[in-house]
Amino acid sequence: MASTIGHELNHAADYVNGNMARWYNKVGHGYRSAMSEAKAYNWQFNMPGASVNLEAFSSYNNQVNLWNKMYNGFR
Repeated sequence: MASTIGHELNHAADYVNGNMARWYNKVGHGYRSAMSEAKAYNWQFNMPGASVNLEAFSSYNNQVNLWNKMYNGFR
Protein backbone atom coordinates (compact mmCIF):
# COMPACT_ATOMS: atom_id res chain seq x y z
CA MET A 1 0.00 0.00 0.00
CA ALA A 2 2.84 2.42 0.77
CA SER A 3 4.29 2.05 -2.72
CA THR A 4 0.88 2.86 -4.24
CA ILE A 5 0.51 5.96 -2.09
CA GLY A 6 4.04 7.06 -3.03
CA HIS A 7 3.28 6.44 -6.71
CA GLU A 8 0.17 8.63 -6.51
CA LEU A 9 2.02 11.30 -4.51
CA ASN A 10 4.44 11.56 -7.44
CA HIS A 11 1.50 12.52 -9.65
CA ALA A 12 0.33 15.10 -7.12
CA ALA A 13 3.84 16.57 -6.92
CA ASP A 14 4.05 16.78 -10.73
CA TYR A 15 0.78 18.70 -10.76
CA VAL A 16 1.69 21.07 -7.93
CA ASN A 17 5.24 21.85 -9.13
CA GLY A 18 4.08 22.51 -12.69
CA ASN A 19 5.67 19.52 -14.40
CA MET A 20 2.34 18.35 -15.83
CA ALA A 21 1.68 21.75 -17.38
CA ARG A 22 5.22 21.89 -18.85
CA TRP A 23 4.91 18.38 -20.31
CA TYR A 24 1.48 19.17 -21.74
CA ASN A 25 2.71 22.42 -23.28
CA LYS A 26 5.75 20.67 -24.75
CA VAL A 27 3.91 17.95 -26.70
CA GLY A 28 0.40 17.35 -25.37
CA HIS A 29 -1.73 15.03 -23.27
CA GLY A 30 -0.11 11.76 -24.31
CA TYR A 31 3.36 13.00 -23.42
CA ARG A 32 2.17 14.47 -20.11
CA SER A 33 0.53 11.19 -19.12
CA ALA A 34 3.49 9.04 -20.16
CA MET A 35 6.00 11.27 -18.38
CA SER A 36 4.02 11.35 -15.14
CA GLU A 37 3.48 7.58 -15.14
CA ALA A 38 7.10 6.83 -16.06
CA LYS A 39 8.33 9.10 -13.28
CA ALA A 40 5.98 7.51 -10.73
CA TYR A 41 6.87 3.95 -11.78
CA ASN A 42 10.59 4.81 -11.74
CA TRP A 43 10.16 6.10 -8.19
CA GLN A 44 8.39 2.86 -7.23
CA PHE A 45 11.01 0.73 -8.97
CA ASN A 46 13.77 2.39 -6.92
CA MET A 47 12.04 1.89 -3.56
CA PRO A 48 13.35 -1.22 -1.78
CA GLY A 49 10.63 -3.82 -1.30
CA ALA A 50 8.00 -1.96 -3.36
CA SER A 51 5.87 -3.98 -5.72
CA VAL A 52 6.07 -2.73 -9.30
CA ASN A 53 4.02 -3.61 -12.36
CA LEU A 54 7.03 -4.27 -14.59
CA GLU A 55 4.92 -4.38 -17.75
CA ALA A 56 3.53 -0.90 -17.08
CA PHE A 57 6.97 0.33 -15.95
CA SER A 58 8.50 -0.77 -19.25
CA SER A 59 5.58 0.46 -21.34
CA TYR A 60 5.60 4.00 -19.96
CA ASN A 61 9.38 4.30 -20.27
CA ASN A 62 9.12 3.14 -23.90
CA GLN A 63 6.34 5.67 -24.53
CA VAL A 64 8.45 8.51 -23.11
CA ASN A 65 11.38 7.48 -25.30
CA LEU A 66 9.15 7.44 -28.38
CA TRP A 67 7.54 10.81 -27.55
CA ASN A 68 11.00 12.33 -27.07
CA LYS A 69 12.16 10.94 -30.43
CA MET A 70 9.04 12.27 -32.16
CA TYR A 71 9.46 15.67 -30.51
CA ASN A 72 13.09 15.82 -31.63
CA GLY A 73 12.32 14.72 -35.20
CA PHE A 74 13.79 11.22 -34.63
CA ARG A 75 17.29 12.67 -34.34
